[in-house]
Amino acid sequence: MTSMNESESGALTVGDGVVVKLASQLVVPGDIELEGEIVGDVQCKDIHIGPKGKLNGSLSAARLVVEGEISSEVAAESVILRESSRAVGIIEYGSIQIEAGAQIEAKLTEASSAPVSDAISS
Repeated sequence: MTSMNESESGALTVGDGVVVKLASQLVVPGDIELEGEIVGDVQCKDIHIGPKGKLNGSLSAARLVVEGEISSEVAAESVILRESSRAVGIIEYGSIQIEAGAQIEAKLTEASSAPVSDAISS
């Protein structure tokens, strides 16, 4: 994996074994690589939740790729649920790809309003 300079890219990496509990919404102008766990609400450009990653809280993103777990409310332009993923809650999407084996206990709704990326600062 290429290392990221947080000050230039606005990216965030949460490593395996790290648990982040948020008191308020986390806004990341770039991408999030989640191998650990975030508890709370997140807004970002793109997020990849790795096989051991977990997000328990609302999410607003342009692109979401899940190999681990996500629960609560999600709004994303593009959603990819890999075969190892588990999704619980509500997912609002512009486009969605679900691989065989993905566990879904969520209400899936196609977005009909303005793109999520319009609400995210660049």
